[in-house]
Amino acid sequence: MTDINTTSHQITVVDIWQWLDRGVVAYRPQLTDLTGCPIATLFFGQLIYWDGKQRDPEGWIYKTQNEFHKELRLSRWNQESARKRLKKLGLIEERYTKSIPRRLEFKLNKPNIEAQVMELIKTGKLSSLTIL
Repeated sequence: MTDINTTSHQITVVDIWQWLDRGVVAYRPQLTDLTGCPIATLFFGQLIYWDGKQRDPEGWIYKTQNEFHKELRLSRWNQESARKRLKKLGLIEERYTKSIPRRLEFKLNKPNIEAQVMELIKTGKLSSLTIL
């Protein structure tokens, strides 16, 4: 595939679809039953995507606000709002590193996520999971 940077090239719909396929982000609408907000769901889903890919053995994920913006196209305000909601729900944790410069890192609160999903299933607010 060739990058098209010039207006002299005729762009086709096929070119556009191929270009869009480069940055697919999964949106898992079922998680909105857990988060209560589609934007928080998008942010949460991206943290789920990065979980297991981080270098930190304790599960902390380092992503900058700019990286999240490039991946999700969420504004600073949307990101901060999503983070606030996810922290309040106990779905994620945040910490600042002690290094210079300080870095904001994220961690999924897996025991709390599991407990909340089980509660949603028990109360009938989420259909039971099929484990593959």
